[in-house]
Amino acid sequence: MKFYSAKNPGVAQISKQEQVLDILRNVTTTPPDRVKEFSFKGSGGSYAKLFDGTERVLSWDNLVWINRSVSQP
Repeated sequence: MKFYSAKNPGVAQISKQEQVLDILRNVTTTPPDRVKEFSFKGSGGSYAKLFDGTERVLSWDNLVWINRSVSQP
């Protein structure tokens, strides 16, 4: 992605990003299930409005690594 300077449009930066997403479990696709055990309980205060006991987790994801570089041409 190339970002140009608002002050001087002749100056630009190039931004590149790489990342690996490891899907551990997902209910909408069929990757191998690698979650052995999971439990979560949220209650009280502002959490009581969000968690009523009927919610379910849709995906467990692990962002393994990220590599970001910014350079000028």
